[in-house]
Amino acid sequence: MAGLGLENRKDGFKQMNIEGIELITKEKANKEWKQTCINYVNTEIESAIRLHYTSTNLSKKKLFPELIEELKSNFYVLDDIGDVIIISWE
Repeated sequence: MAGLGLENRKDGFKQMNIEGIELITKEKANKEWKQTCINYVNTEIESAIRLHYTSTNLSKKKLFPELIEELKSNFYVLDDIGDVIIISWE
């Protein structure tokens, strides 16, 4: 295919270019998705704290398995049913 290139970048990701336009890689998309999930958790916790709550509901659809395990080991899990996990820090 004309104009298709693949090269290694300094950050370790492979950069794909199609006629000079960079295409996001699977690895980069996954890394950015995980960062978005972590940002979601932090935002939900911070919002709950601003409202003087000591717990928050989190949608499992916005979490990845390692993050769920991290939450379970660092917070109290009040409930874990279906697509929602409720965590508390009190």
